[in-house]
Amino acid sequence: MEGLEAVKWTSVLARGLVAIAFGIVLLAWPGATVFAAIVVFGAFAIITGVFGAFSAIGGRRERAHWVWSLIGGLLSIVVGVVALAYPGETAVVLLYLIAAMAIVWGVSDLFLALGIRGQLSGWGVLFLVLAGIISVAFGIYAIVNPGKGAIAILWLIGVYEIAWGLLLTMVSFAVRSAQKHGGGGMTPA
Repeated sequence: MEGLEAVKWTSVLARGLVAIAFGIVLLAWPGATVFAAIVVFGAFAIITGVFGAFSAIGGRRERAHWVWSLIGGLLSIVVGVVALAYPGETAVVLLYLIAAMAIVWGVSDLFLALGIRGQLSGWGVLFLVLAGIISVAFGIYAIVNPGKGAIAILWLIGVYEIAWGLLLTMVSFAVRSAQKHGGGGMTPA
């Protein structure tokens, strides 16, 4: 069983806030070049990957499925490095990498929700499940529909990042509340 105490709420919050910021940048400047978006994405992927990997390693003794978070973090770092090293590559290749990263993060979020569902009830688990579902759905959609055009891809990624970031931010506060008060956290009325 996954221990709620192993979940670093600050890491979840940081991932959420960085995702929201990245999504806003993509939506605010849709005319930005794909090159600039790739560079911003590369930095985002590395930052969230580092937070995710450290959180997984820090909680490995208490979390049965910690390896999914570690894989998600490491894959994010690799995707970020590849994006920064080869920014001239096509957006479609990057989209496949983003899709793979989203699917792994989604699976990680779903396993985490299963592991802490008895310790983090109500809205917290719901937000985490929704974050997992939206990540997996986005990843599958992006793989199935890769050739939608650069601006459309940027908008799709921007909307996904904001939604995922908002859900992770809500989860982080639910985890913090549950850790502070010994369980529950953000239970619906």
